[in-house]
Amino acid sequence: MNRNIALTDLQTQLTHHAHSLFRPDTHAGHLQALADVLGQITGISVQDDPCSWKSIALDTGVAISPQQAARCLLEVQRSQVFMQGIAQAIADKTRDGSAVDILYAGTGPYGLLLLPYLAAFPAAPVRVTLLDIHADNIVAIQQLVDLLQLHGKVVAIEQADATRWMASEGQLFDLIISETMNTLLRREPQVWIFSHLQQFLKTDGHLIPEKIHLQAWLAVEQKRGIADFRLGDLFTLNRDMARSLHRGDHSLLSGVIPLPDTCPEHDCLKLTTDIQVYGDYRLGENQSSLNMPVYQRNIQLLPGGRIQFCYRQSPFPEFVLELPEAPSDDLLPDFSDTGSLGVFQIKRIWKKSRLSRVQKLDSSIEKKNGRWI
Repeated sequence: MNRNIALTDLQTQLTHHAHSLFRPDTHAGHLQALADVLGQITGISVQDDPCSWKSIALDTGVAISPQQAARCLLEVQRSQVFMQGIAQAIADKTRDGSAVDILYAGTGPYGLLLLPYLAAFPAAPVRVTLLDIHADNIVAIQQLVDLLQLHGKVVAIEQADATRWMASEGQLFDLIISETMNTLLRREPQVWIFSHLQQFLKTDGHLIPEKIHLQAWLAVEQKRGIADFRLGDLFTLNRDMARSLHRGDHSLLSGVIPLPDTCPEHDCLKLTTDIQVYGDYRLGENQSSLNMPVYQRNIQLLPGGRIQFCYRQSPFPEFVLELPEAPSDDLLPDFSDTGSLGVFQIKRIWKKSRLSRVQKLDSSIEKKNGRWI
């Protein structure tokens, strides 16, 4: 097949599949088809051998490999919510007819959060600057920009560390996009990218995502109909926080979360990550890999105590918690202790199951005849 015909066919497929991402019926098949086309164009595939993946370790976090970044495309809800949120932000900014200046930091090989939008809506009045630290990503992005003929909209493609990149004098942006994060803002440099880049926002500009909200809860591993008990906020990353961090105020990267004087019957500490991409476009618990709750299980927290936390940088960024655990009570209730239910041995059985889960049950006490004694 003639190379020009092949490229035209890929361009047609790419544009077609890009359109699908902005429809409410988008499903994994659309994303897989788009991934296949993008892999053919760039040479970087979601199917690449993980052993070949090469991340870059920075003092601000890990810049994940091009292949890892490519695989993010396969998360349907995550991709759609981010892309549709950004489309809405652009629409809101263009209502007065002016062009929108966008900085996209950490593009990966596909420029997933923006280039499909530009392919689907070629008349959008935008001026885009694209940044990534990986040379392979820059090559891939350039191939996509060339194929889609986006030179009139993409004003710059730069290989750079987004925590150090400097805009031209007087250059400001309406939107600064970066999705360089993991659950609980671990490992990747999202916090420090936003802290640095926020200085290049216009007064009425937006960081995207607008807010990343981390919270702490008491939970029950086996739900049993018991609702989670919210303890409080761990951290919120938004424009105000990014500005404070840039000014050198790191005080909100550490703190305490008080525990109630009477802790409910919960056996886990649960930490959650909620993301407000833009306006009503949000991702909550279990809606993507970024929102998977993190549990610390089989703990007995000290009522009235305080959870202390800090955001450490080494060996990689992550929130570290110091938990006030209640004094250990390994004594078993008596056989005759019925508790409020009036059932013999029930308190003893319950206590044994708790001790067994945390490997504190006396090894001499065994299960006999199919029941606990």
